[in-house]
Amino acid sequence: PPVIDPSVLEAFAAHPVTVKAKQTAYIKVPFKAKPLPKVTWFKDGIEVTEEEKVVMERTNDYALLTIKDCVREDSGSIMLKLKSDCGTAFAQLHLNIVDIPKPPQGKVEFLEKSGKCVKMKWKAPKDNGGKQVTHFIIERRISGKKSWIKIGEIDSKHTTFATNKVEEGKAYQFRILAVNSEGVSEPLETEEIFAGDPIGTKHKVDGLLEDTEYEFRVVAVNRAGPGHPSSASSSVVARDPIKPPGLVKGLHVADSSNSSISLAWQQPDEGDLPSGYILEMRTEDTKEWSKCTKIPILGTSYTVGGLQERQKYFFRIRAVNEAGVGEPIELKEGVLAMPPPAPPKFDLTARLKSHMVVRAGTALCIHASFTGSPPPTVVWQKDGIPTRGRESITKHKNHSQFLIHSTKRFDTGLYRIVLSNDYGEASYDIHVRVADFPRPPINLNLYEEVPNTVSLTWDHSPDIKEDGSAHYVILKRDTSTATWFTAAEKVYSNNYTVTGLLPGRKYFFRVIAHNDIGDSDPLDSRDSWHINKDKELFHARIKEYHERDWRHAPYFITPLKNHAVRRGHDCTMSCAFLGNPRPVVTLYKGNVNITANSKFWYNSTSGVCTLVIPACTTKDSGDYSILIENELGQEKCNCTLTVYDKDDKSLLDSVTDSLQKSKHIMTMISVLIPIKRTVQRVA
Repeated sequence: PPVIDPSVLEAFAAHPVTVKAKQTAYIKVPFKAKPLPKVTWFKDGIEVTEEEKVVMERTNDYALLTIKDCVREDSGSIMLKLKSDCGTAFAQLHLNIVDIPKPPQGKVEFLEKSGKCVKMKWKAPKDNGGKQVTHFIIERRISGKKSWIKIGEIDSKHTTFATNKVEEGKAYQFRILAVNSEGVSEPLETEEIFAGDPIGTKHKVDGLLEDTEYEFRVVAVNRAGPGHPSSASSSVVARDPIKPPGLVKGLHVADSSNSSISLAWQQPDEGDLPSGYILEMRTEDTKEWSKCTKIPILGTSYTVGGLQERQKYFFRIRAVNEAGVGEPIELKEGVLAMPPPAPPKFDLTARLKSHMVVRAGTALCIHASFTGSPPPTVVWQKDGIPTRGRESITKHKNHSQFLIHSTKRFDTGLYRIVLSNDYGEASYDIHVRVADFPRPPINLNLYEEVPNTVSLTWDHSPDIKEDGSAHYVILKRDTSTATWFTAAEKVYSNNYTVTGLLPGRKYFFRVIAHNDIGDSDPLDSRDSWHINKDKELFHARIKEYHERDWRHAPYFITPLKNHAVRRGHDCTMSCAFLGNPRPVVTLYKGNVNITANSKFWYNSTSGVCTLVIPACTTKDSGDYSILIENELGQEKCNCTLTVYDKDDKSLLDSVTDSLQKSKHIMTMISVLIPIKRTVQRVA
C-alpha cells in the first residue's frame, strides 16, 4: 500500500505551509508505493481540479500541488489522498497565505465631536492577512484638502482613538489603516464631521420607494445662501431593517463514511430568515477553524468529503443574511470519519460456501466478505482452535482470505471465521474435506466354508467411512498366471466370498480401496489358497445324462402378411420361424432371388426375419416370399405389397378390406426365445 513517512506527516501537522500573497505555493509530499497510486487533492473537503493557476503532478516517489499567484482565499485545510488496489494513505496540512490585512470593519462611530476633542471607535479587520495586526494608523484631513496628515498610532488591542487637534466649527474627515508585518491595509474612511457638531447634521428621509436604490448629498445654507453640495453618499437600498439570524438549531450527524461526514440542521427560531449557512470544521489536533465551502450553503444539510479515515473532526455552523452573520453553534462532540457503528455481518452474496472438497496437494482458498463498523477483528479457527502454522491469512477491513498452498489429508476439518467489534460478533462455518488416495485396508484373512469358494475378511480402511462413495475392489489370481482378474467391483462391507474357483487350483487374493481420486495400495494375501478336489462328493451329485435329438425341420410360427404402403414411405415385413439346425433364409420377389440385392435390407436373428424396402415406388409392388430350409426340410411363406399414391382412395379402401380379412397375430421377438427354451425343458 502507499506509505508516507510519519516524520513528514508530523511536520505538516506541527507547522502550516506559509506563502506570501502573489507568490507560488509548492506543496510536495514524498511517498513510497507499488503500484503507483491515484492522487487526489482536497481543499476544505472539496476536491481540487486543475485550472490555470493550479497544477497537479505525480512522479514515482512524490506528489506535487502547485498554486500560482496565491491570494488569501487560497488559505485552508489541504489533504492528499493516495489510493491503490493495495490500500490508501492520507496527508493533511494547513496552507496559510499571508498578505496585508483587510481594512478595519464597519462604519466609524464617533463617541465625541466637541470643539476641543473628537473621539472615534471602529472594529478590527475581518481578516488579519494571516499575520497579527500590530497597530492602527489614524490620519486626518481638513474638508476640501487632498492631503492626509498622520495624527497618531494605537496598539491593535485598542479600537478607539481621541484627538484634540481640531478647531471648533471646522469640518474634518478621518481614516484608519491596519498594519501587520506584511504592510498597511486599505483605509477605512469616515464621513465629514464638524468639530462642535452644529445643529441639523441628522435628518430622516421619508416617502422612499421600497427596494429602490438611493444616493444622498447635503448642501449647507446660511444667510448668504446655499453652499456647494457635498459629495454623494454611498448608495443604499430603501427597505425595512432586518436582523441577523439567531442560533442554528439541531446540528447533528446524518451519516458518515471512511472519507465523508454528512451533517444536517434546522433554521434558527430567532432573528430574520437566513440566506445561507457557513459550516466550519477543524481536526482534533488544531484549534483553527476552516470553512467547508467557499460560499454559504443554501440548504439545511451538507456532506463534507475528502476526510482522513478514522480521523476525528469538529464542526460548527452559523446562519447568515444581509444583516450579518449569526453566532456559531458547535457540535457537542467530535465525529470520526467512519461508517456508523454496526455489528459484523457476512456478505453471503459473495458465494461463501459451507462445504468444500479439495484434492490433496492442491490449494485450499476460503475468501470471506463482510461488513461492520468499526472494521471487525478476524480470527480463523480449525476444529475450535485458532489456526497457526502452514496457512497464509490476509485481512482487510471488509474481507479476509485463508490460504493453504498444498493441502494434506490432515487439513480436513471444520473451519470457522469469527468476526467481532464493539457492537457484536458473527461466525461462519466451512466444512472442508481433503480428498486423497484412500489408505489401504489391513489384516486380510481367508477361510473356506463352501467348496470351491473362499471367504475374505479384512479391517476397514480409515477413509471408507469418511467418504460415502469409497468402496473396495476384490481381485483374484491363479498361481499359474501373472494376471489379476476382478472378482467384485463394488464392495462396501469388510468381507466378501469369492465363488467360481476351480478345484485343484491355487489362488492369490487382493483387496483395494477405491474412491473418486483413485486406488489405494493393494492388500494381498500372503500365501496362495489351494482349492481341494472332492471326487466322491462330485460323483454323488451328478445324475446320469441321456442325450436326446433336438433336430427338426424348419417351420413358420408367424408368416408374412400383406402390406399397402404409400409411395415414398418405407415398408417393413417380418416373420418368425423355428428350426434345428438353424435354417438358411432366402428372399424372393416373384421368382427373383433378392437376398443380395443392395436396394433391400434384411436381418435374420433369433428366429425372426425382417425385410425393409426403403422409399417404396410403384415398381416395388408385387409378391414377396421367404424360403427357410435345413438338412431336414424346407418351408415357404408369401405376401403381397401394394404401393399407392396419396389420392388413390379406391385402391386404399380395397387394400384395407383385404387386410382386415387376413389378420395375422405377430408374436413378439421377446417371446420367441422363452418359447424355444420351454420346448427344450419339456423335451
